[in-house]
Amino acid sequence: MKSIRYHRAAAVLTAAALSLSALPAFHAAAEDTLENHTFATAAEISAGTAVSDSVGEITLGTDNFLSVDYYKFQVTEDSLWNLTLAAGNSGDRLEIQLFNEDGESLGIFRNSTPILNTPESGWGKGIYYCAISNTSAFAAADYSLTLNLTPYTQLEEVPATELEDNNTADTATPLPLGQAYTGRLYNESDIDYYRLTVSEAGAVTLGMTFEKGNNYESWDLTLLDEAQNAIQTWTIPSSEDGFTAQTIGLRTGTYFCRLTRGSTIDYSGNVYQLRADFQASGDPVYEAEPNNTLETPNEIALNTSCTGLLHSSGDADCYQFTLEEASAFSLHFTHEADDADKRWDITLYDTEKNQITTWKVTGTTFETPVFGYAAGTYYCAVSENDIGMYHSDKPYILTVQAERQSNWSAPTAYEIESNGSFDTASPIAVGTACTALLENTDDADYYCTDLTDTYSKLTMHFQHDIPDNLTNTTQKPWRVSLYRCDKETGSAESTPVQTVSILIGDASTDTAALLVPAGIYYVKVDRPLLDYCGLNYRLTLEAEAVPYLKGDVNEDGTVDINDAFLALSAYSAISAGKEMPLKDAAFLAADTDEDGEVTLDDAFRILSYYSLSAAGREADWKRYNAIFFVFQ
Repeated sequence: MKSIRYHRAAAVLTAAALSLSALPAFHAAAEDTLENHTFATAAEISAGTAVSDSVGEITLGTDNFLSVDYYKFQVTEDSLWNLTLAAGNSGDRLEIQLFNEDGESLGIFRNSTPILNTPESGWGKGIYYCAISNTSAFAAADYSLTLNLTPYTQLEEVPATELEDNNTADTATPLPLGQAYTGRLYNESDIDYYRLTVSEAGAVTLGMTFEKGNNYESWDLTLLDEAQNAIQTWTIPSSEDGFTAQTIGLRTGTYFCRLTRGSTIDYSGNVYQLRADFQASGDPVYEAEPNNTLETPNEIALNTSCTGLLHSSGDADCYQFTLEEASAFSLHFTHEADDADKRWDITLYDTEKNQITTWKVTGTTFETPVFGYAAGTYYCAVSENDIGMYHSDKPYILTVQAERQSNWSAPTAYEIESNGSFDTASPIAVGTACTALLENTDDADYYCTDLTDTYSKLTMHFQHDIPDNLTNTTQKPWRVSLYRCDKETGSAESTPVQTVSILIGDASTDTAALLVPAGIYYVKVDRPLLDYCGLNYRLTLEAEAVPYLKGDVNEDGTVDINDAFLALSAYSAISAGKEMPLKDAAFLAADTDEDGEVTLDDAFRILSYYSLSAAGREADWKRYNAIFFVFQ
């Protein structure tokens, strides 16, 4: 067994010995009648029966300066107990030290009045020892010792006090939610464990009240999960009037509170009250720790705010959310006003837990761009900034605002990732603004549309957000390209028919209108600048049908010699190196063989068609085997 520790400085004892000649002669009031000066010879005591004895004076010239009386008692069930030590004389100074069965100290208590009562506490069954020693100069002292013990089974209800020995998680005292429990740290190495049982998801708020101490005393209060991983630790100065921790969301399960001494100052016996208040997760919804990894995320419901907290530097809160169908969503993040240097990182992950992008969050309110994604489960993580210097312990509120595709104003109002190739192109309806963004420098967005009109004038309309504090308006962070689908292969042609670079300073850009035949067309948006990834843009395809009558170049509703003349004039202009004078429907009417050019043959066909019609004969353009190819 371990020997008794007395915490008396050797210098004090030496000084006392040297001054012995100056002290009067002290005589023991009674003889030491019990031979109980070691653990092995400890005298057994029973509850309710006082034992009286005398503890001797200091004996000079021996190894033991103090005479010590040991007592042993057995507790057969969980009980409330304490010891009462009555000194024979008012001036006697005595000390009680408690030990468990292994000889480990459970606390030291000294009298300042003739009657000393150790703190009444709950103790588990086992064998205990106490040691009585004399600390009053060099005189023997009489005393009377009584064990006061009441089993829990004799009480109407279990007392709201710790149950020692609760120095480990295995021996933790149950702490009912919403009830304050009394305890004390009996010495500087004492640890108090409490067990919390959370039967439904919610939030716990820990609080302490205690006897006020000085600025050098403190407690360390730690909340742990079932595997005894620390969730949060608070250092609580004894000089405060009390303590209330931040509210912490927890999953269903078992948790522990561990209370230790935060300072080396011994304030054994200082009483505290520990309380764990619980609020079921409803409104508001709290994160549920532990959720530090993508393997242990919290499920966050769409369009529902969740309150979270980074409990310490290195903490991270991970969430998952599920899109039941293709949806547009954005992340909304707010927090209490705080030091401007405090900031968070918010990272979005795809269904495979691959990182999509990360945002640096400052200020009290932050909103991500809108994302359009296919059905599936996605993830996000809230963490301290990547250099780990500006941890904030303020609560935050995270919301995933989402709108299902079935509720969109139009079926193609948003891109649907992943659309990074021609094969996975998002459909885009003519006349519908499609909101999207390039997530990073490697991202590209592809769209497809089917034009059913024989001919259309196609225009691409591109709008985008303007970044804050824009200084260089000449950069071109987007490239928009139009591709035609090859009818033979069914895939996009390798060369775009139109490409436009978008200026960052222009909030809206319209491409030149193209005259295009019916068919499938693709649009590719790519080549972002690094600084402007993550800005929402809106792409709209406008297609205006171009009706025409073949051969009716002047668009008067008939085919006659005047139309042949206009076709011939157009051919002559082109041959002379001039610009084609015919546009849109007039050009399509003149291009009778649909080869994309107006030639002498076209003028001749119009004249022939007119001649047959004027002669009352059947005129049919099909006899000319016209094949349509239009390039612009």
